[in-house]
Amino acid sequence: MVKSALRTKFYRGLKNNLVQLLSITITLALGVGVFIGLDSTWRSLEEYIEDRYQTSNIADIELYTNIVPKHSFDSLLEHSEINGHQELLSFTAELVNKQGAELEVNGFADSLTISQYDIVEGTEPLHTDEVILDKTFAEANNISLNDELTLSYNGVTKAVIVKALAVSSSYIYTTPDSTTVVPNHEKFGFLYTDISTLTTFTNGQTVVNKVLIDVDHNQDIDSVKQIIENEYKDIIIGNFSREETLNDLATQQKITQYQSIGNLFPFVFFAVVILMTFSTMIRLITNERKQIGILKALGFSELRIILHYLSYGISVSVIGVVTGILLGWRIVPVFIWRFFEELFVLEEASIVLSQTKIIIISVISLLSTVIAILIICLRNEKEAPANLLRNKVDTKGNHIFLERFPYLWNRNSVTKKLLFRQTLKNKIRLFMTVIGVAGCSALLIASLGIRDTVNGVAANVYGENYTYAQKIYIAPQSIDDDFYTILQSKDGERIEERNLSVQSATKRKMGTLHVLENSSDLIHFYDNDNKVSLDNNELLITEKTAQIYNLTIGDQVSIKTIFDDELDMKVSNIVKMNIGQGFYINEYTWTEIHQQELIPTAFITKDDSLEIPENYVLKSIKTQTQESDFMESMNSTLSISIMMILAAALLALLVLYNLGILNFAERERDLATLSVLGFYYHELRYLLVLENIFLSILGILIGIPGGLLLHERIFSNAGMGDELDFSIIINLASVVIAFLFTFGIVIVVNIIMSKKIKRIKMTEALKSIE
Repeated sequence: MVKSALRTKFYRGLKNNLVQLLSITITLALGVGVFIGLDSTWRSLEEYIEDRYQTSNIADIELYTNIVPKHSFDSLLEHSEINGHQELLSFTAELVNKQGAELEVNGFADSLTISQYDIVEGTEPLHTDEVILDKTFAEANNISLNDELTLSYNGVTKAVIVKALAVSSSYIYTTPDSTTVVPNHEKFGFLYTDISTLTTFTNGQTVVNKVLIDVDHNQDIDSVKQIIENEYKDIIIGNFSREETLNDLATQQKITQYQSIGNLFPFVFFAVVILMTFSTMIRLITNERKQIGILKALGFSELRIILHYLSYGISVSVIGVVTGILLGWRIVPVFIWRFFEELFVLEEASIVLSQTKIIIISVISLLSTVIAILIICLRNEKEAPANLLRNKVDTKGNHIFLERFPYLWNRNSVTKKLLFRQTLKNKIRLFMTVIGVAGCSALLIASLGIRDTVNGVAANVYGENYTYAQKIYIAPQSIDDDFYTILQSKDGERIEERNLSVQSATKRKMGTLHVLENSSDLIHFYDNDNKVSLDNNELLITEKTAQIYNLTIGDQVSIKTIFDDELDMKVSNIVKMNIGQGFYINEYTWTEIHQQELIPTAFITKDDSLEIPENYVLKSIKTQTQESDFMESMNSTLSISIMMILAAALLALLVLYNLGILNFAERERDLATLSVLGFYYHELRYLLVLENIFLSILGILIGIPGGLLLHERIFSNAGMGDELDFSIIINLASVVIAFLFTFGIVIVVNIIMSKKIKRIKMTEALKSIE
C-alpha cells in the first residue's frame, strides 16, 4: 500500500513537473552528447592512425637521397640505435591515357618490412612488371585487377599489370606535395612494385633514392637523424622524422584541432549544464516542501522520503546520460567523420569511446541531481511536519548598498525601489541567472568565432600575404638558358622553396627556406597589422617557426643547402603567416652575401592565364583554387562550429526558459501580495520583466569577455600543426548575433512569464504563514 501510494505520487510528480524535469533531461543529454561526441571524434582518429602505424611498422625516419646503387646504406645496421632499414626507388610517374593522373612509384627488393601496405584485394608475391595499386585511386579511375597501366617518367614508358589493390599507413593523407591541400584520388595515388620492374627507367641499373629507417624505441630520433646526416651528408636531400612527413603532419593537425576544441568547449559546456541541473533540482525539490511535510506527517521515514525524491533525480540522470552517450557515439562523430573521409583514407575505421570519461561524466551527471536532492531532504529533516506544511518564511530583509546613498535612493519611485530590493534579495537566484546566461553567451560567441577564425585565415593568406593569382611549379631537370630567357619576358617573380636541414641552438629539424626576388610585390609580410619589408641581409621567420625552433630576434640559425654548404644567418624579424611557415630571405642575400645560386622552383604571377611551355612545368595552381581547397579542407572544423552553435543555442533556450519558470514560481507569492496592495498588472509585469532583463543583460555582458577568452584558449594550441598558424579572430557581427540571440530568448521567455501573472490564484499564493 505504501509503495503503491509513493508510486502514484511519483507519477503525479512527473506529470506536474514534466517541463522542468524534461528540460533537465534534455540539458544533460546535450551536455553528455557534446562531450562524448567531440572526445570520441579526435580519439577515434588518433587510435586508428596509431593502430595503423603499429601494424604496418611505420618508418621512424624517411631519408631522401641522390640516386645511388642498391646496398649503399648497409652500414646503417652497424649502429645499435637502428633496428633495420629498407631501400626504395621512389619517383612520381604519369599515367598514360589518364590525363593529369600521377602515381608515386615505390620500388623495393625482396619484401617490404617497414611502412608495409595492406592488400585489400588480390594477391602477392609480385613478379616483374606486376604492381600493387592504391585502392582509392583504382576505385576513382575504374581500374580493376589484371588491368594494364602504362607509366611514363622522363620520357620513358612502361606497361605494368595490376595484381593487387592496397591501402597504406604512409598514404592516409594522399597528396603529391604540401601545396595540394585536398586529396584528389582520381589524379594522384601510390604504387608498389619490385625494384627490378623499374630498371627500365634507370638504364637497367638497380638504384635507390629513399631509405625507410626503423629506430629503436628507446633512442632519440633527432640524435639518430644527426648520426645519419654525418655519415651520408654528401648525398642527403631530405631527412624527415615520422612527425615531419606530410602524411603525419596532416593527420596530427586534425587530431590536434579536434583535441583542442574537444577538450575545452565540451568541458565548459558540461560545466554550465551541471551547474544549471544542480540549481534546478535544488529549486524544484524546495518547491516540494509541503509534500515532504505531508509525507512526514503520515509517518513515512526519512530514508523512504529521501529514496522517493532520489528516484526523480536518478531517473532524470540515467535517461539524460544514456541518451547523451548514444548521441555522442552514433550521431556527433558520424556527422563529422564524413568530412574526415574527404581528406583521409580510413579503411575500416570505427568510433572509439573512452570508458573512463563515460564513467566520470555519468557519475558527475548523477551527482548533480542526487546531491541537490540530498541537500534539500536533509535540510527539511530538521524541521517538524507542521513547519513544513506552511510556506517557508522569507528571510529577514536587509538594506541594500544603494540605500547608503540617500540622494540617489530617494530619487527613485516605489516601483524602482522594489525592483532593486527584489533583484538583490535572493542572491542564489541572481547568481544562477547571471552565470547561466553568461555561460550560454560565452559558448555561443566561442562557437561563432571558430568560423570567423577559419575564414580569417583564408582572407589573410590569399588577400594580404599572397597577392599573386597563379603559382607555376618548375620541373628542375628541365631548367636551361632558354628557360631563363622565357621568364624574363613574363610578368611575375621567381621563387625558390626548399626543405632544408635547419639547426638552432636547441633543435635540428627540416624547415622550408623561401628565397624571393628583391622587393617582392607578390608576397607580403605583417607583424601586428604593420607591414614588414624583406631587406638585404635579413632573415625573416614566421611566428610558428620561431616557436618550433625556439628562436627570437637576434638568434643564430645554421641552414644546410642542397650542396652541403652550412650557412649561418641571424634572425632579423618575426612575422605572422597563417600558412607558409619557414625562413624567408631575398635574392640579394642568397646570391651576393651567401654566394648561392637561385634555382627557381616556382614562378608567381598576377596573370592567372599566363602560360609557360609545358616541358618546364610540373603543375600550375591558381590562388583562387588554393583558397577554395583550404576552405574545403576545413569543412570538418566548420562542421563542428555549426554543431557547437546549435548546441549552444539549444542550451541557451533550455537554460533561460528553465530559469524563467523557476524565477516566476519563487516570485508568485510576492507578485500576489503586490497585486492585493493595489499594483496594476502592467506594474507587476514591469517588475518581473525588468528584473529578468537586467540580470540577463548583466549575464550577457559577462559572457562576452568569457566567450573571447574561451575562443582564445581553443586556438592557443601552437597553431595546431607545423604548417597552420591561426590568427584568433571574432568579428563584431558574431558578438552582436550572440547578444541578440540570447536577448531574444530572454524577451520571449519574459513574454511567456508575464502572461502567467494574470493566472495567479490569490487564495493559493497568499495562504497565511502562521
